[in-house]
Amino acid sequence: MRILIAEEDPALANFVRKRLESEHYAVDISHEGDLAKSMACEMNYDLVVLDLNLAQADGVAILRHLRAKKTSMPILVLTGRNRVEDRVECLDLGADDYMSKPFSFAELSARIRALLRRSHLPVASVLNVIDLKLDRVERRVERAGKRIELTSKEFGLLEYLMLNAGRRVTRAMIIEHVWNLSFDTCTNVVDVYVNYKNVRVSFGDLFYANLGTTGSGDPVQLGAGVQVGSMPGMFTQGSVESTGVSTDVAIQGEGFFVVQKNGATDYTRAGNFAIDKNNFLVTQDGAQVMGYPAVSGTVTPSLGLSPLQLGAGTISPPTATGSLQISANLDAGAAIGNTFSTPVTIFDSLGTSHVLTFDFAKTAAGSWNYSVGIPAGDVSGSATLASGSLTFDGTGKLTAVTPTAGGSVSGAVGNLTGIAINGLADGAADMTFDWNFFNGTVPVITQVAGASSTSSTQQGGSASGTLVNFSIGSDGTVTGSFSNGRTAALGQIALAEFGDVQGLQRIGSNLFTETLASGQAVVGSPGTGGRGSLSGGALELSNVDIATEFANLIVAQRAFEANAKAVTTFDQITQDTINLKQG
Repeated sequence: MRILIAEEDPALANFVRKRLESEHYAVDISHEGDLAKSMACEMNYDLVVLDLNLAQADGVAILRHLRAKKTSMPILVLTGRNRVEDRVECLDLGADDYMSKPFSFAELSARIRALLRRSHLPVASVLNVIDLKLDRVERRVERAGKRIELTSKEFGLLEYLMLNAGRRVTRAMIIEHVWNLSFDTCTNVVDVYVNYKNVRVSFGDLFYANLGTTGSGDPVQLGAGVQVGSMPGMFTQGSVESTGVSTDVAIQGEGFFVVQKNGATDYTRAGNFAIDKNNFLVTQDGAQVMGYPAVSGTVTPSLGLSPLQLGAGTISPPTATGSLQISANLDAGAAIGNTFSTPVTIFDSLGTSHVLTFDFAKTAAGSWNYSVGIPAGDVSGSATLASGSLTFDGTGKLTAVTPTAGGSVSGAVGNLTGIAINGLADGAADMTFDWNFFNGTVPVITQVAGASSTSSTQQGGSASGTLVNFSIGSDGTVTGSFSNGRTAALGQIALAEFGDVQGLQRIGSNLFTETLASGQAVVGSPGTGGRGSLSGGALELSNVDIATEFANLIVAQRAFEANAKAVTTFDQITQDTINLKQG
């Protein structure tokens, strides 16, 4: 199934794209209205997710244009507009569904599945072709009752072929429905082997026949074949290739990822991970990636290993403003009585925003009174939070802060601390904040000739936010980026090392399990104890050199041909000898 996401916010669009691709959809993105309209008209999309706030052409105009073209593809409006009037307008224009931001990805995914079910001919959730069974809900494939593990692209390809069983499909049709627009249609490579490690075959003697001894007593032995002695894995470093996918991660150096499924712990170097429906970081066959959890944004290894959960449901809690800073200039040439105001938005403990007004009134040359106010409806008490005066010297430098109400200053000049806001109407906790007049020792408010203006404001609070993206650092720390602009550690991927990696037992799907020969896993953070570092948004490729293996194949083929000729020659001589005797 192919989906177009027309979304103004690149971070949100990429987040939705990655989540949908993990559910085996092919996804294209457009951030501009005109391009989105063109793509929707020219391409055969199964569904369009449409934002109303697009540049060049807004979503309402695009919706009206598509329905005027008699297009039948489902359109799901996903927007920050949540007024009833907007919903009614879009649904009347032909939208099939409407969701407001912020939203739950699980709900978005369910609505997409519902629209796709309604827009196509009735298709069972379970597809069956002979002994092949594909469960579209559980994302499970079985053949003759035996489960088959498939990658995301393999699943999407098989699903498309089974949906079109008995029909002829072209390569172009497959690419259009399974791959996105960025796919190179000229290449014949549609799947990449991820992290396949080379195996070296070591041979040993099978049997020797003793024929006697030489005059010096040395044994005379006749070889009777060889056998495979061992097949040790070659764990040399594969090259690392950037993919740009946040869930991909490559190990550079020693170590294995720790994964767990059905209570069994295994190990792998394949970092092509994904996010499952429960927001856990998992391998392609559903094993959960293990690591150290984060508590209040701090990785805490002392809590031990646990599955890493990194999904969109992660919330960044609100933070009350504890300090703020205004960088501004007050006009030295302003007349006495001239006033200047600047607003600053702060947040309380519930994440509610409040717009404070900072008023400055000139009282004399080099002297200004200040007043800090909050809207009367936001508090039950006084709307004036602080007041006082500022004094500047002949160079425009702030030399004195003199509060008359609200807050205090240590010394003649300094930051104003302890400005209190009590009785907030939304029920948030009482709060205090500091007004910083200095960045270190440098004043951020000056008085020089020129219009009074504010160059910047800073404050340390924020509303609550939801996770929109994450990245993986070299030390394995997974850092989340939230919709409120904050970042925080979500956890840390752990690595395991072994005394003898050759002793690990392969169990399929790029997984290994420890044995007595390998020794027990020693688990720790990447970059410590000899463990390698991680590279986020990248994959370690196979360490098999195709050119070398092809050359080895040619050598082996020549040797086989030579041996075959020797056998043929011996057979011919034997036959000639028999013929001579018979003659």
